[in-house]
Amino acid sequence: MLRSPFISGSVNAGRQVTTHVNKHLLTARLLAGGVKSFLPVRKKYTGTGGSDSARYCYGAWLRHAMVIAEAVPNLRPRIIAELGPGDSLGLGLAALLSGIERYVALDVLAHTNIEANVKMLSVLAALFRARAEIPGEDEFPELYPRVAERRFPVKALTTLGLVPDVGDDRLGAIRQAIVDSNGAGPAEAAIRYLCPWPTASLEPASIDLVVSQAVLQDMDHWTGVDALSTAFEAMSRWLKPGGVMSHQVNLAFPDTQHWNQHWAYGELTWKVIRGRRPYYVNRVPASEYLRLCERFGFDLAAVTPVVADGGVPRVKLPRRFRDLPASDYTTRAVHFIAVKR
Repeated sequence: MLRSPFISGSVNAGRQVTTHVNKHLLTARLLAGGVKSFLPVRKKYTGTGGSDSARYCYGAWLRHAMVIAEAVPNLRPRIIAELGPGDSLGLGLAALLSGIERYVALDVLAHTNIEANVKMLSVLAALFRARAEIPGEDEFPELYPRVAERRFPVKALTTLGLVPDVGDDRLGAIRQAIVDSNGAGPAEAAIRYLCPWPTASLEPASIDLVVSQAVLQDMDHWTGVDALSTAFEAMSRWLKPGGVMSHQVNLAFPDTQHWNQHWAYGELTWKVIRGRRPYYVNRVPASEYLRLCERFGFDLAAVTPVVADGGVPRVKLPRRFRDLPASDYTTRAVHFIAVKR
């Protein structure tokens, strides 16, 4: 059946109008959210929504372990820190079960859920006992970094000098550490929960590995307090020489037609959209994270971008985003591993 060009043109025109209307509705909603954050009466903060899925946390930690073992095979991590765990310590608990000795959770606001974390520990222990496969993209489409092999990573853990332990003694010690972690705890504690991290007392050169999963993109960088630079400076101070950081960063703006729709707003509009929220998408492109590595004394060991098309074209972006490296315009997420000099 032949389709009339007039009908086709009408349909296309209708889609363009719908897209235009949706874009303005989105902008209005974003502006309203930003303005609301300036009001004196604000909704009580209830957490960052850290993953309550043990399988997600299991997969996230083992993915980091696999890519770190490949990029920095001489690393032998014993003490790790995680930035922004939210109300779930799942990634850190998985690390402890895999053989890490001590875990430090660093967040902006205290909201960890002890009861939920105790339950998560039991589920994670069962996954380690079964040496379960790493959950794939079919289960968690946005879980990065990607890995080629989904079998339990015995080789990677051995490379890092880690021996999983899910015995009763170890589980009991971790369970007690979860209960005790409501306070900062001593430096030798299996779990320490430090909050707020920018002013938390963490000893210099005391950490072997810093990990974050979809956290850095919510740290302000260009519109107020430079939390992102503060984080890089702090990680450089916390890590031992030769220590490693491994970060998965999501650069896209969720629920929009273009992955980089947030880049299309002018500075004043974006300042209102962001408002006074303690964390919100920071609009920082991949190249800036890599520049911060160099600035704060890190050598890159691996950089893995997640490539996307369909972004707002460079010519339609405001001045700040017109002269970025070409790769930034197709990178909607990035994982990078860097070694402290």
